[in-house]
Amino acid sequence: MYDIVFCSQHHVVSGQTTDIIIKAKKAEHTRETLSNIIQTHSGKAEKDVNAALERDTYMTASEAKKFGIVDHTVTRITEIEGLDLDKGNGKK
Repeated sequence: MYDIVFCSQHHVVSGQTTDIIIKAKKAEHTRETLSNIIQTHSGKAEKDVNAALERDTYMTASEAKKFGIVDHTVTRITEIEGLDLDKGNGKK
């Protein structure tokens, strides 16, 4: 069983004040962009997505599906359409 992880952004910022402000604005823009993408595809409210992104958030596959970031889960390799294990490359 694997976990799905939302990792919060970690930044080490140094330099002149203007450099720090630029880096902070870029980090905020990245977080907002990611939040918007997840909201769009999961249907979750902004506050729910932002709460998940605020700290490292671990989810099982079924929790990730319930959250809306996973469409479906595979419990057996034979569930993958078009998979041919006899070919050695996993495809027909």
